[in-house]
Amino acid sequence: MASQGRNNRILLDLVQQAGNDLCADCAAPEPDWASYTLGVFVCLNCSGMHRNLPSVSRVKSIRLDYWEDSLVQFMQQMGNTAAKAVFEKCVPSFYYRPRHHDCIVLKDQWIRAKYERREFTGERNDFLQTYNQDLFESTLWKKGKDNKQYLKRTFQLSQRDFTLRYFTKEDVSSLKR
Repeated sequence: MASQGRNNRILLDLVQQAGNDLCADCAAPEPDWASYTLGVFVCLNCSGMHRNLPSVSRVKSIRLDYWEDSLVQFMQQMGNTAAKAVFEKCVPSFYYRPRHHDCIVLKDQWIRAKYERREFTGERNDFLQTYNQDLFESTLWKKGKDNKQYLKRTFQLSQRDFTLRYFTKEDVSSLKR
């Protein structure tokens, strides 16, 4: 039988341990929430983004919610350091990891890449090949200034030249070298 007081004390002790004392996703200090399906401690802002991934992550307040014994045991076994060893195993060295002061879009995409798409676990090599290509080319949709319609634009990232090339014309025949 779960003792709410005992489980809350355990969680409060866990969140003060090194590794757990910062949000697993943005490094904000003193996280008050936890994903009990992933085993990570997160801040209030990141917990909101985790709520948008209900098939991947379920969150509870470590101070206000009721925690069953099995969930507390899982949090004891996992924690931020162990979770990062799984979900951030193959993050490229040049990949930007959002901080707590960054915008929500950056943090949301980081969380989705980490947990939903599992891009950095090493399970799927296609993500790593994409990140490590010398030349990465893709498209984006940019809202036009005059007519407010979205226009297709092409960009290239070059690891060799350390450049970003952005093309404003539909004709991108100059891309092929």
